[in-house]
Amino acid sequence: MNARTYHHALLQYRHSQTLGEVMNIGLIAYFPSHKQLTFSHSENLNRLQCAYHIIPEKTILGYFSAFSERVEEFNANPELFPDNNINGSFQEFVEKEFLPADSSAVQFGLYRTSVLYTADIEHIKAQLCNQYLSVFQH
Repeated sequence: MNARTYHHALLQYRHSQTLGEVMNIGLIAYFPSHKQLTFSHSENLNRLQCAYHIIPEKTILGYFSAFSERVEEFNANPELFPDNNINGSFQEFVEKEFLPADSSAVQFGLYRTSVLYTADIEHIKAQLCNQYLSVFQH
């Protein structure tokens, strides 16, 4: 992949596989030009709790903590990235290193590759959070 792109995927909560409803609760992004991996998540789960009265809040918060620690580990040790590059398949990387695809309630999905339109990855990260996670801020 071109260094002028970045990859991201949404962490989604699926309350019922039958209904097919999902809520975005986090996102992971990889910026190849910076060799930087980021994980962002909603600060609170109020909207999720309002939609579904019984949610595994402690489990979800545990995922948030584990994913944040794993991202820090990768960023501190870039040699941990497979072949020092995860451009080939971001989805395979996430499923191997963070959360395998299965039928559990919390899953990564909607894998995307986007144009790196600025070198300021904090700006991109803020825009992604605003686009996908801002509903949790209200």
